[in-house]
Amino acid sequence: MLPTQLAFIDLETTGANPVIDRVTEIGLIEIVDGVATRWSTLVNPERSIPSFIQRLTGINNEMVAAAPTFAQVADELRARLAGKLFIAHNARFDYGFVKHEFQRLGSRFQADVLCTVRLSRKLFPEHHKHNLDSLIIRHGLYADGRHRALADAELIWQFWQQVREKPFGRSPAGRGTQQLKRPALPPHLDPAVLDDLPETPGVYLIYGEGDLCLYVGKSINLRHRVLSHFATDTREYKEMKLTQQVRRLDWRETVGEVGALLLESRLVKQLKPLHNRRLREHPEICAWRLEEVEPGDFRPSLVFAEDIDLGAAENLYGPFNSKREATNTLRKIAEAYKLCPPCSAWKNPTRRRAPVSPSR
Repeated sequence: MLPTQLAFIDLETTGANPVIDRVTEIGLIEIVDGVATRWSTLVNPERSIPSFIQRLTGINNEMVAAAPTFAQVADELRARLAGKLFIAHNARFDYGFVKHEFQRLGSRFQADVLCTVRLSRKLFPEHHKHNLDSLIIRHGLYADGRHRALADAELIWQFWQQVREKPFGRSPAGRGTQQLKRPALPPHLDPAVLDDLPETPGVYLIYGEGDLCLYVGKSINLRHRVLSHFATDTREYKEMKLTQQVRRLDWRETVGEVGALLLESRLVKQLKPLHNRRLREHPEICAWRLEEVEPGDFRPSLVFAEDIDLGAAENLYGPFNSKREATNTLRKIAEAYKLCPPCSAWKNPTRRRAPVSPSR
């Protein structure tokens, strides 16, 4: 079943990039026990609104000059969204902006999210377009002031009202729960721990009885990846066994995907987790390094993560999960640029070990 407390939300912004652009208006329809409450506010983005955005939304610099900043409405917005399902059209856009605005304030925001674009595609796969204008025409929706936040939130709410009475297989209850995929949490794990999981790249560590490390994994989105372990079909024996054994969860954020890959490799070798057998037994993470054989003559040489620090070494291309992946990539580069392959340098690469100091 879907949550009974819902928040239909729409934002107007200075652009499409949540990292550099800012919110100019928030429109929200809260549904609690079937009762709808509407709230909206202009937001001072603390920067100029591009002219084409002004023409699209009708919101200009003069209108937001005296409006509160996001910092001034953040507490009220958080309170209105608390405990509610975050529903938006193209939810990645609106949710991303809300998260980044809170991050600028040094605060973290998380919510269960449902996207009505994805929901419309599931309910009406026979149609090709699922943008809000298409839904207006298809379902006879109406709101005064298109491209204003509260008006667009009203359109999403109208769409939801129209489709919620459909048979279960094509209803929000039937299709929306597929988006949420609420996990069955491990019986010995404190649910509050999962609330703090960040949606950033990094490495996560799953511990069992006696603080034994069971599994080390990496992801560009730690929250989604960790929750996926517990949302997996219980017929998958490996995941079911891991869920039963988990007692503690830890994670370490990294700068990006490469950082997560290198940290995962190092932690697997260091901790030897029980369920990482394949990665533990085949530590083949590697990269190509350009070595100057003679003045001006550089040759590719394959180096491995267990031999050198790939994150600190220079003149590297990679990393790769295996020697085969590294070789195939180099071959494709040579073919693409019509280069002459330097024979044994990459056709049959040998493992180049770092020299061992006599003091070791």
